[in-house]
Amino acid sequence: MKVIAYFLFGDDRMYEVELAFSVLSALRFLKHQQEKVKFCVISDSADSLLQPDDVGVELPIERLLLSPQELADWTHNSTYIYRAKLFALEKVIAHYQAPVALIDTDTYFLDHPLKLFERIARDCSVMHVRESEIGEIKLWEPIVNQLGSGITVAGIQISAQSQMFNSGVIGIDPANRSLIASAIEVLDYLYQLAPIFNVEQFAIGAVLDQKTQLSDSDDVINHYWGVRKEFVRVQLLKVLKENTIEKITQILETPSLEIPEVYPRIRVRDRIITTLNFLQHRDHDYRRAQLAYRTALYYAKRHVGYANAWANTALESIKVAKHRDRQMYRSFRDLNQDVIEQIPWIEPRIRRGWMKFWQQSG
Repeated sequence: MKVIAYFLFGDDRMYEVELAFSVLSALRFLKHQQEKVKFCVISDSADSLLQPDDVGVELPIERLLLSPQELADWTHNSTYIYRAKLFALEKVIAHYQAPVALIDTDTYFLDHPLKLFERIARDCSVMHVRESEIGEIKLWEPIVNQLGSGITVAGIQISAQSQMFNSGVIGIDPANRSLIASAIEVLDYLYQLAPIFNVEQFAIGAVLDQKTQLSDSDDVINHYWGVRKEFVRVQLLKVLKENTIEKITQILETPSLEIPEVYPRIRVRDRIITTLNFLQHRDHDYRRAQLAYRTALYYAKRHVGYANAWANTALESIKVAKHRDRQMYRSFRDLNQDVIEQIPWIEPRIRRGWMKFWQQSG
C-alpha cells in the first residue's frame, strides 16, 4: 500500500477546494488501480467542509484526527505553524506503516502517482524540487550570517552552500522514519537563530539530502504556491462548481493541461498612475502593491473572487516593500484599518491579514 497524505487544519474552505482538485487529478491516473494508493487527510476535524455536491463525487479520503493538544505541541502553541508539518508526516507513517507522500493541497498531478512512489524506498526519498543554496536567498541572511564556515546539528552539516528543497512534496519510507526527528531538531535550532517561515522545508530537505538519495518530483506534480495561488483558486472554484466529474476528468486529461493562472485584465490607467508614482518612490514592490490595490477595487463590483485575489496580492507586496511614508494610509485608504471592517466583499482571512499589517506598521 502507498499513502498520499494531506495536512489540513482550521476552517478555511479553500484548502479543501484545493485538496479536492488535487485528489481528482490523482484519481484520473489511478482509475482501475485505486486500491494501490490510499488518500489520507491529517486533520483537526472529522468532517469535510465540502459536500459531495461540491465536487460531483464523494472522494475516497480517510481522515486521521489530531487533537487540539497535538496541534498546540506541534506548533509550540502556534508560534511556528509550519513546524506541525513534520509531526503530521510522522503521525501518518506511524499509523499506516507504509511509504507516504505528504503533499500540499495547492498541487495537482501531471503524471501517475505511482511514479512518485518509485522514488520512495529504503534510503530513497523525494521532495518537490531543488530551489537554490540558502546563501543565495536574501530572506535567509539572518541565519547564513551566523553559520560562519558551517555548523553541524543532529549530524547534519549546514552552510551557506546547503540546498533548499521545496516541501510541497515530502515522500519517505517507514525505514527512514527516524530522520523526521533529526529534521525537527535542525528546525528548532535554526528557528532560534531566526524565525524564518520556511525553516521547516530546509530542515527536512537537508536531512533527506544527506541521509538518503533525494529526488525531485516536479515532473509528476505541479505546485502552484505563492501569489498566483489566489488566482488559481478562483479557477478551481469555477471548475468544481460548473462541471460534472466527467467534465473535470476530461479537463484533467487534456495532454497540455495547465490550470488557468493568467491574471485578469488590469486597466491601462492604473498602470500609468502607478508608474508615475514609481518615479517618486522607486520601489517595485510598492508599485506592485498599489497596482494590485487599484485593480482589487476595480473588480470589487465585477468579480469578488478576483477582487480578493488582487487584495491579497497587494497585501503580500506591501509587506515586502521598503518604501514607507505618511501617504501610505491614504494610498490604500479603502483597505486601511479605519474602514476595512466595513468592506463587504473582502474575505475574512484577507481582512485579518490587512489588519495585522496595519497594526505592525504602527
